[in-house]
This record gives sequence, C-alpha cells and structure tokens, in this order.
Amino acid sequence: MLKLWYETAMDTELNVETIPLREWQDQAKRKHYNRTESTPYQAIDELFEYYQMPHNANFVDFGCGTGRIAFYVHNRFNVPVTGVELNPLTYKDLQKNLKTYNKRDLTSDDRSDYINPQNKIAPINFFLEYAEEFQIQKEHNVFYFFNPFSTPIFEAVINNIKKSLKKHPRQVDIILYYPLYEVQSLLEKQTIFKRLGTLYLDEIYEDEFEKFLVYRYMVD
Repeated sequence: MLKLWYETAMDTELNVETIPLREWQDQAKRKHYNRTESTPYQAIDELFEYYQMPHNANFVDFGCGTGRIAFYVHNRFNVPVTGVELNPLTYKDLQKNLKTYNKRDLTSDDRSDYINPQNKIAPINFFLEYAEEFQIQKEHNVFYFFNPFSTPIFEAVINNIKKSLKKHPRQVDIILYYPLYEVQSLLEKQTIFKRLGTLYLDEIYEDEFEKFLVYRYMVD
C-alpha cells in the first residue's frame, strides 16, 4: 500500500516539493509528451535495494518533472545527476526545488550509501529541452524513464544513446518504471540492450504495470 505520509516526509527531508501532478496546457504537446508525475518514494527505495548502480554512475532522468528521483539519487549516492524536462511550468518548479534542495539540512546526512564518498559534492544539473535533442555525454551511463513521452520519442532517445555508445563504448544501464508494452518491445527486439531483471512492486500496488525493468549494454 502506498504510504502518503512517506511521500511528504521524504520531500521534507530533501527540502523539495515533488508531489503535485501537472497536465500539459499545450494540446499539441500532449500527443507525444505525458503529464508531470513523480515516481513514489517507496518504489524508489525498492529499486535501489534491488539494483546497484556502477561505481562510476552518472545518472540521467528523461522527463525529470519536479526532480524527485534526481534529488533522491544525488542525495543518497552523491553521483552526478542530470535531469531533462520540457514543460516550462514544471521546469520553473524544478529550479525552485534545486534552490531549496541546496539548502537542505546536511548535519544528519547519512553517507553510508555514497558511491563517491569524498567530501566534494557531485554536480546536479537540469535542462529545459526536448529529450530527443539532448546531447548524450560520454560520462552518462544510467538512464531513467517513467513514461515521459511517446514510443517514437523514446526510440529517438535510445538511438541517441546508441550513437553515443558507438563513439564512446561503455557499460550503460536503462531503467524503466511502469513500462508500456511498446517500449519493452522496442528495447528487447530492436536494440543492443539486454534485460538484467524485473522488479515487481506487489507490496505497494496491485497493478501489474507497477514494476521496474532494468536493461544493460555491455562492452564486448
């Protein structure tokens, strides 16, 4: 069962506001870009009990919304994080969250999960940009998607990742939350990524689509 109090408590801990939904006001955008909606914190907790990021993780969230998983990953693991968002109203809220997040209380910060345990805080950056036009950097190696856009846009982003891999070969992971069948099919039948595993969220939801799929590209 989803614990709403935990959603609020985690936002408070991170000093952000990521709970509200937002529908697109631009009707033309609705065809390919989905509403702003955050991954539940309980689900994120489950994900990182199941999945271990690489030691050199550089996390990218496409359709990052108000930044929930971006702030969570940055705060818990101290790895570089990038968020890509297209909705200008959501991006405005995202920038407010970044300012308050940077003022969060670190006196009781638990660094036991830090992948980069040094004192230097890893960078966190957000971009107001079309996902399919975002330039994949050679350091980017963990990509997260919570159904932010249509399958054609997703395919364009995956193709950009593949181009980056051809130019800069490296291990790359792709994480899908609440994946559509078309997206699953695209990754499993048409690309170089192999499924690492599936995490069902039975204890939180009764919806069969409430799950994470993790895919990986390995360098030969």
